[in-house]
Amino acid sequence: MSWFHAVALPAATMFAVYLSIKRKAPLWKDGALLSGCGLMLSGLWFPGQ
Repeated sequence: MSWFHAVALPAATMFAVYLSIKRKAPLWKDGALLSGCGLMLSGLWFPGQ
């Protein structure tokens, strides 16, 4: 895993969540952003067979 996946991906996700909270987006959108980032990182940490 490169530094981009370890640092930039979570940072971009947190920035997107911050903007969505500031613009009063629905809560499910924040959950989708966080779960999407979590799934991408888990896929990078635990490669499939």
